[in-house]
Amino acid sequence: MTQRCLGLLRSRTHFISSSSMSYELFRTPVDPLVKPLISQDRNLVSLGSCFADGIGLRLKEAGFAILANPFGTLFHPYSLFDMLDRDMSLDPSGFLSVHSNTHHYRLPKTFYAPSREELTNEFAKRQSTLHHSLAQNTVLFLTLGTSHLYTKDGTWVANCHQQPARLFHKEVSSLEAMTDAWEKLFPKLPPTLQILVTVSPVRHLKDGLEENSLSKSLLRVLAHSMVRSDPERIHYFPAYEILLDELRDYRYYASDMLHPSEVALDYIWKNFQESLLTDSARDQIKRWERLKSRLNHRPIHPDSAATARFHEQLREDLKAFYESLGPRP
Repeated sequence: MTQRCLGLLRSRTHFISSSSMSYELFRTPVDPLVKPLISQDRNLVSLGSCFADGIGLRLKEAGFAILANPFGTLFHPYSLFDMLDRDMSLDPSGFLSVHSNTHHYRLPKTFYAPSREELTNEFAKRQSTLHHSLAQNTVLFLTLGTSHLYTKDGTWVANCHQQPARLFHKEVSSLEAMTDAWEKLFPKLPPTLQILVTVSPVRHLKDGLEENSLSKSLLRVLAHSMVRSDPERIHYFPAYEILLDELRDYRYYASDMLHPSEVALDYIWKNFQESLLTDSARDQIKRWERLKSRLNHRPIHPDSAATARFHEQLREDLKAFYESLGPRP
């Protein structure tokens, strides 16, 4: 038995050492996208699912000028494209009252106001900010979450706002319809805009794994079509493939088995930096992460003179960091 085990070990070792494939043991790395689009002087906009929130927050913390999900999380491509194409108004038929607050069917559940007028005004304000940001030297990061769509009276909605299920019809949007929506939108976007598109690695399991796979596969093909429409301006970042094909283990999911764990997010974030940030932008993040580590430090003797000096030096270093960023775009 021992000789047999040794023989198997030798054969496996020979296979690994003699293979001409380029891969690391127990891991098949995703080919990196090398496109250093993001620099300190670049304006950034991030729209999409909660994964877009996560990347946006990390960039904002590190001092980058980013507008991240100003309307809240948007999951379906229609919702994303609609916000990029919409003027400052909201369709009057889409307003509804939920728990004494005013919502709108084209907006996420987290975006509401006490009255219709206040919601309309706040929406116009945020939409104006979005359009202004897109017109700058901007990189737009779009995260596609799902191709499942809910409609009410023949019109799609961004959120059902806890209304009775009987009011809505659920369907899977066709690739043709989503591609057509993109092709109508793209010529209207600023010609200087650089676009990064990704498929969210967050799983939507309410309707089962089969439906989630169908939904994500349609989004992946849509992303491919978007890139092909203008490869010089549109680029794909493989967050979905990094989690599902490279990390490929339940230990990289949070306890809900749907969202990436902090370890997975850190790994994707590192890949994001190496793929898309300039050298100086990565240096800025390293400086911030060192400062953040000091901010999170909990002194053993908080009232000591040494701790007071530590905090004073930290304040000076934080001030120097933000001053070094210069004027924001």
